[in-house]
Amino acid sequence: MDRFLKASRCLGLLLLALPAGGCLPDLDAPGAPHATLGQMDFSGVDLLSRAYALDGQWRFEWNQLHETPGTESPVFIEVPRPWNSFGYVNTGFATYHLRLTGLPPTARLALRIGDLNTAYRLLVDGQTIHAVGRVGTEPESSRSTFRPDVIALPPGAGHLITLQISNFTHRKAGLDGSILIGSERDLRAGQELDVGRTLLLFGIFLITGIHYLTVFILRRRELAPLFFSLFCLALATRMLVTGEYLLARVLPHFATIMRLEYLTLVFSTAIFALFLNATFPREYRRFLSRPIALGAAIMGGLILFTEPLFFTELLGVDFLLALTTMLSGFVCVAIASMRHRPGALTMLAGGGMFSLTVVADMLGHDYVLDLPNLLKNPTQYGLIILILAQSTVLARRSASAFRTAETLTAELERRVAERTRALEESNREVRETSRMYRNLVETSVNLIWAIDTEGIITFVNAAGKQIYGYEPQEVIGQHFARYVDPERLENDSRMVRRVLAGETIFNYETVHRHRNGKRIYLMFNALAARDDSGAVTGASGTAVDITQQKNMLDELRVSRDLAEQSSRAKSEFLATMSHEIRTPLNSLLGSVDLLQETKLDQHQTDLLSVIERSGRRLLNEISDILDLSRVESGKLELEITTFNLHELLEEMRAMFAQHASSAGLELHVLIKTGVPQWIEGDAHRLQQVLSNLLGNALKFTEHGSVELIAECETDREDRVRIAFEVRDTGIGIPPDRLESIFDSFSQADSSTTRRFGGTGLGLAICRRLVRLMGGEILVSSAEGEGSRFRFTANLKKAAPSEPGLERAARVAAPSSAPMHILVAEDNADNVYLIQAYLRNSSITADFAENGAIAIKRAHEKDYDLILMDIQMPVMDGYTAVRLLREWEQESGREPTPILALSANASAEDREQSLAAGCDEHLSKPIKKHRLLEAIREYARHRN
Repeated sequence: MDRFLKASRCLGLLLLALPAGGCLPDLDAPGAPHATLGQMDFSGVDLLSRAYALDGQWRFEWNQLHETPGTESPVFIEVPRPWNSFGYVNTGFATYHLRLTGLPPTARLALRIGDLNTAYRLLVDGQTIHAVGRVGTEPESSRSTFRPDVIALPPGAGHLITLQISNFTHRKAGLDGSILIGSERDLRAGQELDVGRTLLLFGIFLITGIHYLTVFILRRRELAPLFFSLFCLALATRMLVTGEYLLARVLPHFATIMRLEYLTLVFSTAIFALFLNATFPREYRRFLSRPIALGAAIMGGLILFTEPLFFTELLGVDFLLALTTMLSGFVCVAIASMRHRPGALTMLAGGGMFSLTVVADMLGHDYVLDLPNLLKNPTQYGLIILILAQSTVLARRSASAFRTAETLTAELERRVAERTRALEESNREVRETSRMYRNLVETSVNLIWAIDTEGIITFVNAAGKQIYGYEPQEVIGQHFARYVDPERLENDSRMVRRVLAGETIFNYETVHRHRNGKRIYLMFNALAARDDSGAVTGASGTAVDITQQKNMLDELRVSRDLAEQSSRAKSEFLATMSHEIRTPLNSLLGSVDLLQETKLDQHQTDLLSVIERSGRRLLNEISDILDLSRVESGKLELEITTFNLHELLEEMRAMFAQHASSAGLELHVLIKTGVPQWIEGDAHRLQQVLSNLLGNALKFTEHGSVELIAECETDREDRVRIAFEVRDTGIGIPPDRLESIFDSFSQADSSTTRRFGGTGLGLAICRRLVRLMGGEILVSSAEGEGSRFRFTANLKKAAPSEPGLERAARVAAPSSAPMHILVAEDNADNVYLIQAYLRNSSITADFAENGAIAIKRAHEKDYDLILMDIQMPVMDGYTAVRLLREWEQESGREPTPILALSANASAEDREQSLAAGCDEHLSKPIKKHRLLEAIREYARHRN
């Protein structure tokens, strides 16, 4: 009995100490202001020394979210009370207004808002200063959360306090708790005191639970320590999900916190029943504990698998289950006490005190009993008493067992201390690492972002201001779509859905909008954010601003397009000018060719030679300009054929022999031993390079000689590298001009330009052609002594070309067989020239001035060959050839040889002619013998 009295005194002292430790200013003091008709006057009230509750009549606007009071008839409801206690449904949204007057204008005041079980937005004088969760008019747009807080008020003698509240998740809606106003310092101190008290209770329950769990582990035969441990741990958890809702600060998921709050109530009830059964099995039988446990399991299932709005309505059932457990336990423990069971009397005293505090708490929770502020949440104190009583019982029953475990306990304590130190060290390392990563994130020039599953931005680093022009706090809480260019919104939304589905995205380019409205080009990397369970909670990633690169690319693209347009315009201009110059040149040089067949005196012969040389030089200059244009545009390609190199060099000698003789110069061509006769390469381009070098040598040499030497540098299997060297004894080149002579439009100096003429394109084209043939061109010169131009070409050895021999034989063989051909030509001079070419031959011709007439005559008569001009009125040559080929194929006729005869002389023109269906492409101007050879070759091939 003495021991019982001693325990009772200890319990009483503790009961008195706890409320004193957690007391706040007396909020129910006489004369405290009270809200009336939506107004509350604090004139003459010292708010700096005491906090007051904003209780009373608040203006209430149902299903309205206003920043200031509306114009409709005001409705006032009493606070603190949930609005559903006034006849409104508990799901919906509303606005509360309270006007405060008589405030100290310079005082630092604040509001302390506790748990409202839902989402709210606090506005002062129409300006939002605080928000918890997300207020919405629909369940989808509203998000509830727990966050008791102290909110500083702006200075002023009066304020309009507005609370916008939406509730779709809890049975109680609205202001069901008092809002305190007072000194910011005192309110924060009071909040910290409440947090400390909660942590103290949490620590007591947690340590007690761990302690008795350890007791059970050491002695598993006895279940009472296990159930008591679980009971304490459930209460410890409940401390974190009620009152200050400390767990919600790290786990802000509303439904989870609500489930934990109700599960701890239900399961602690069931565990306590099991504890009574294990402690007093003869008095508290299983037929009592099992139904309670079953009921708790059913309630737990409903809590886990239903929404908070539903299971919070079952709070009365939870309280009924708890009350049944306490009453049955009280009766059974009383019976055990009468039977003198060890510890029963202590348990009876503790249980009685706990039962009284629980009943008081339930009545206060539903506003049946108005408790003073010093005794708010009385169950906490009753739990302490109950825990102490139960601990005393278990201590007596386990004392002997724990005496034998003192050594193990000391060891356990040592290990706990070591683990605590290790945990502290680990925490220190985590903090340092976290600080390092935080610095990296904040100093990164790239955007680092995070969104939740709804697309709401939850984090953005300082780089966001540089990219978007917004401060990070302006962006956080906004939907990402607000910053997306409208044209890209659908694509970006699809990308976000893919990431939230678990896909990782790299290098996704999109367009957003800057604060000033300008377009921002960004490249995103994104992946899903997951919690510890692996569930997707949002998305995060990085973004790089590539606007500058995009703008540069756009500028480069515009420049490229302009350059391409310029290049096309230049090419078209050059092609047009070439065609228009070659057409009269064809008539001019053809007429010279015909006049040279007549009997002329020496003076007339010399004049014709001048005309021919001038025409040929003009033709060469046109060809050089076209070749340079094709080289610069990358369109010049080699046409590889098999040819006789020795014959080509001999042709070069013959071509320039008359020129050298008339200038009084010697011309020598030397082919050294080892130079193969038959090779594969571009004979035309090789001839072009040699012609240019020999022409220059003869042009710049006044006396002496010009030599062309060919020798083999390397000979490997089927490849050969041949060097060609042109030597002269001319004027030479100044040393400072040796490199620049290969530039376009460049000669040795301006005086040579005036003296010798020329565009200066020849050597520039020669160097490009030589490089196309896999070689290089070099020059050495001594001014006044002469120059040496040496270039190499990588060529392939070849066997004698049988088709080429046969062709030469066919062309060389005289033919007197009559032939009748069709000539499509619109230029009268060219018609006259072709008629003159064909005169005195066995070839007769019909003429058509355009492609349409040529097709008509080809349908009427079978010709041995058709000469087809390309550029003609009505129908061009390409179209005419394609239509003729289609007609021949449809009618099963043998194809008639068609030779394109055009002033268009490029390789592209030749390819286009062959693609249209021509057998050969002949370029104007053309000599008589070349035209007759081509006619006889293709016409005889047909016959």
